[in-house]
Amino acid sequence: MVEVSNASWMHDGSGFFYSAYDAPKAGEDGSITAESLKEANYFQKLYFHKLGTPQSDDKLIFARPDDKELNIYADVTDDGHYLTITQTKGTSPNNELFVLPLTTLDLAHPEAHLIRLIPTADATYTPIANDGGHFWFQTTLDAPNGKVIGIDLAHPERAAWKTVIPQTRNTLESVSMVDDTLIASYLADAQSRVELHARDGALIQTLSLPGIGTTNGFTGRRTDRESFFSFTNFTTPNTIYRLDLPTRTISVYHQPRLLFNPADFETREVFAISKDGTRIPIFLSYRKGMKQDGVNPTLLYAYGGFDISLAPAFSPSNLLWMEMGGIYAQACLRGGGEYGEAWHQAGTVLHKQNAFDDFIASTEY
Repeated sequence: MVEVSNASWMHDGSGFFYSAYDAPKAGEDGSITAESLKEANYFQKLYFHKLGTPQSDDKLIFARPDDKELNIYADVTDDGHYLTITQTKGTSPNNELFVLPLTTLDLAHPEAHLIRLIPTADATYTPIANDGGHFWFQTTLDAPNGKVIGIDLAHPERAAWKTVIPQTRNTLESVSMVDDTLIASYLADAQSRVELHARDGALIQTLSLPGIGTTNGFTGRRTDRESFFSFTNFTTPNTIYRLDLPTRTISVYHQPRLLFNPADFETREVFAISKDGTRIPIFLSYRKGMKQDGVNPTLLYAYGGFDISLAPAFSPSNLLWMEMGGIYAQACLRGGGEYGEAWHQAGTVLHKQNAFDDFIASTEY
């Protein structure tokens, strides 16, 4: 029973890896009970399907009989030489991670060369790229805001792990490697910041984005020469840009046709001071030239919970509000994910009052 799984292909196109559960067990009368359906959602396993063969012949590649609640996700590296096997449990973001070399894969005994690289789910470990047996990972190990580390499979012991891009005050959202360049996307004061780093982590430059806004994308292979990303903010719908890595230049690839001029509006970021002295970021968007005398109709929106970040995004209804003379304000409260795990925890459970105090301070501002 395939459920919550991807299909990761061998580079020769011979087949793919996927995750599945055992089929629910039928009773003596052949019926499937609710209890059997519930039990069928445990003990996820990893299989390999060879094209042209029946699914009944699929080979079991990996299983964890010691923990029935683990979710198993596998991905073939861009060079086709390794399979990374990520294991998570419940809603925890932390994961274990094993590596299976594919050049020596024996489908009859796949566990023979399995490398139990990260056997403890003490942090998040997300593969970025690899160059042979050298891997780059994005992790929260001893870095709640995120960092990049390098691990060599020839020396997998933790003492040999190297920090490539250290943790900063900004939240590291994602990292990719294109043209042998690490593209690190941060959330800096609730807006996107994108940095280009060399393989060894040295900062090359910070990209000049079109303005205050939110980016997504920057995917690609390690050997590609270009990447694409989207950019949006409160007055600009999603626009696609092309990043040329050799020249590090950005150009518009596709933008929507608009019935308004984004240049007629502006956005600035300000900070309110909450009850305990914490700075709360607020984005203010309005028509250019508006006299800000405290009497303009203002719509204030905020959220602080579940580690969810409120970054700049376009909304037609908010744009209409601004066209009619209103100010749209968006505040980022504690409980969200704008400044990492500490910010999230500061607005949860016994600290939930902080989120309400932050909203009150934003309103008073």
